[in-house]
Amino acid sequence: MIFRAAFSYMNFGNLLRAIAVCMAAITLPANAAVFTQIADPFVRVDVDGSPGLDSQFDLGATGTELPNYATVYDDFLFANDSVVTNFSWIGSYELDEEGDVLASEFMVSVYANETTGPFSNEPSDTPIYTETISSSALGEEQFFIGDRAFRSYSADITGLLELTGGETYWFSVVAQLDWADNNWGFAFSDLGNGNSFQDFQDDVDVEELVRHNDTYDYAFSVTAVPEPGAFAVIGLTGLLAVAYRGRRRNVVVGVV
Repeated sequence: MIFRAAFSYMNFGNLLRAIAVCMAAITLPANAAVFTQIADPFVRVDVDGSPGLDSQFDLGATGTELPNYATVYDDFLFANDSVVTNFSWIGSYELDEEGDVLASEFMVSVYANETTGPFSNEPSDTPIYTETISSSALGEEQFFIGDRAFRSYSADITGLLELTGGETYWFSVVAQLDWADNNWGFAFSDLGNGNSFQDFQDDVDVEELVRHNDTYDYAFSVTAVPEPGAFAVIGLTGLLAVAYRGRRRNVVVGVV
């Protein structure tokens, strides 16, 4: 109503109104899209008696032991260009009672899809996004299934991560924790396409990571909103259309 009161008798009123509409279109909250492999309620999945697979950076590694001895990757995609806002995942410690040593930080990463390596589709060598998050900054909750403790984690990312619609990406989360104190595993899921990887030091006397292509799925979700450029295009289209109409008709349409 302010724009109509101020500019209703000016020839460029429609143009100003269109600018306001454009800005509103850009700043309105977008509907979030969620890729998830976390069942509701969460379902425990065991493989060889274990509810998850190691994905851990060993803070106490010595000698030929590699600190990044175990890293898990699982794939995801969005149909449209998107900007990621949040990661969530579920994991489990080998020891999770009061007084046990837990991870000080988690490193979450996203990798582009590599199609020219040994596997037809696999994570690229370097991530397109990495963020290390202290455990105290995570939304973390412990819950039990039977006598097994699990933990759910949620983190709003602080950087900009733009994804291209229809392209495959790989999510990874790694606990920062001395293996001698405790062991953390990325929880298996009953949802997914049965395609994942783990880089693992098979032999502690050999400083080499071996990439294993697995049929496991993992419990994680990625939340994203449509890429802001889409809203800018919509707003600009409206701007041009209303401005043209105003020039042709030379009438001011009040703000509804």
